[in-house]
Amino acid sequence: MKKLVIQTQYKENYAAWDWDGQGECPQGWKFKGGTTYVMPNCAEDIDVDSVVEAISSHITVSNDHTAEYIISADVVDYNKKVCEDWETTTEFTLFSGKPGQVTFMKVTDNRDMGYMKSEILEKIETWTAEVGGDYCERENYSAEFLMEDGDFCRGNAELTEWFDAQKEVA
Repeated sequence: MKKLVIQTQYKENYAAWDWDGQGECPQGWKFKGGTTYVMPNCAEDIDVDSVVEAISSHITVSNDHTAEYIISADVVDYNKKVCEDWETTTEFTLFSGKPGQVTFMKVTDNRDMGYMKSEILEKIETWTAEVGGDYCERENYSAEFLMEDGDFCRGNAELTEWFDAQKEVA
């Protein structure tokens, strides 16, 4: 069994923040990491270029302030480690709901070295996008949170209610 792994590089133009929009934008790019996208359970002979073409508009961006671009796309063994333990991958599938649609899922483990409140064990984000659509167009976005007591909070409103209930108990 194989998986397709796409790595991106993200960078920000720090010189652009003070730019007044007149003339050419000053350049002061700093590399800020990137994202690892994984399409699990793919065939070894998958047409990598076609997949990259189908999703590139959703994972790349380029303007005066930020840029994210693909640096590699490879088919690897399913069990191969593709990023560091502290990194979070984003899984995607093509045409899972309807033709021309890409589905993304990102599960952020907050247990070790997490940045969210310690009561949150995981944040599960899902969204869909149309093939060829704009980078910023996320349809059907949802976020769920797995809490330390086993509860699931669907969205920020339920998360706030959960924390408010914890305050009342304390």
